[in-house]
Amino acid sequence: MPNRDTANHPSGQAAKPRTQRLFLALWPEQRLRDALYALTPKAVLGRRVPRDNLHATLVFLGAVDSDTRACVERVASSICARQFMLVLDQLVFRPKQRLLWVSASHIPGPLAELVESLQAGLGTCGLAAEARAFSAHATLARKVSVGVKNASIDPIYWNVDRFVLVESSTHASGVVYTILRAWKSFG
Repeated sequence: MPNRDTANHPSGQAAKPRTQRLFLALWPEQRLRDALYALTPKAVLGRRVPRDNLHATLVFLGAVDSDTRACVERVASSICARQFMLVLDQLVFRPKQRLLWVSASHIPGPLAELVESLQAGLGTCGLAAEARAFSAHATLARKVSVGVKNASIDPIYWNVDRFVLVESSTHASGVVYTILRAWKSFG
């Protein structure tokens, strides 16, 4: 007798649970997205990140099921981070990854604490901590084929007072990011 997980599946096998591709991020306001978008030099040969997709990833979660998402939301809700100023002041080209991004030469203490708290809490959800050191940056272009020199830029000041949970979905027209939830629990 088939169990109820397999009874309604055409192959008679248990259906895989639905997952969502998620990440936690800092999400800029429109004025700041416009300023970031304007940073990409016109001469860059690559695929510019759409203005509405510009963000700074805190933690990439990958494909997670609904139970893991609920755990992630509980962890995020339990964090009381402090508001901070993120200063983006470096244009960086990563030739191996073919990425162009804008980054902060200094990571503010409250940002480092937020990322550390998220990483620690997400371990309770069964998610492995990121092996690479955190880098505060926003990707401006992908598949960049012509090098851009790393350079200091006029600082862009980002007053951060929230972080968000975002779903990434791929469509024929490209990647679409949807904010699922925001936390403004900054003190």
